[in-house]
Amino acid sequence: MANNLLIANSRHKNETWAVHVSNISENEYEIYGHGTSYQIFIFPRACGVLVAITNWNRCGYIPYRDIIYPEDVADYLDMGGSIDTCTISAGLSEIMRNYILRSPVIENFNRQRRALIEKIQCAQV
Repeated sequence: MANNLLIANSRHKNETWAVHVSNISENEYEIYGHGTSYQIFIFPRACGVLVAITNWNRCGYIPYRDIIYPEDVADYLDMGGSIDTCTISAGLSEIMRNYILRSPVIENFNRQRRALIEKIQCAQV
């Protein structure tokens, strides 16, 4: 059963529309906006998230960020169409800000990253 979790706004040129994000299961979401639905699977990894849009046959690795831009969706997921990329980027941004970045995987990754940076800086002195 899907739970409506988040509502965002997306914009392209002079048009604005609502984007709804529903959580289907642990890693599965549905992003719906501007009359189109995208079934999204998200898998956190060390340096980013693997994003699969199953009903569009698209998959790509997106770096961790609070805001995912339409250009990111176009580049990393090989998607054309500015309305689609705007809708997906708004939905992914809400997911990343509210769910993915709070997971223990990310916290552990950030701790490991800081420790590695400190080791590199100490070795350079």
